[in-house]
Amino acid sequence: MIRGFLFLTALMATMPAFAHRLVIYAYAEAGEVIVEARFSNERPAQIGTIKVALEDETVLMEVPLDPSGETRIAIDAAFSPGVIVTVETSEGHEDYWVLTPDDLKEAEE
Repeated sequence: MIRGFLFLTALMATMPAFAHRLVIYAYAEAGEVIVEARFSNERPAQIGTIKVALEDETVLMEVPLDPSGETRIAIDAAFSPGVIVTVETSEGHEDYWVLTPDDLKEAEE
């Protein structure tokens, strides 16, 4: 009985971490990078910033999250070597997505 109680206590302690996990997806389409940012409960991330950076961490631009959870960024020529798209929310959550040169090139076609 004590083992069961300890197991349930440990399980419940980890639940808040799972409930607020940030999940992002970024893709290039029609000359734009589209960034979708949601929490694991499907609620859109509404307040925060998106940083677009090169592999060496040079930040090319920083834009606010759209409250809908989907933000569109015009592809800049500086993105051509590939970029790392990082989303940081006001609650302190962070996740990133890598777009390769091939991903960006396909968006132009």
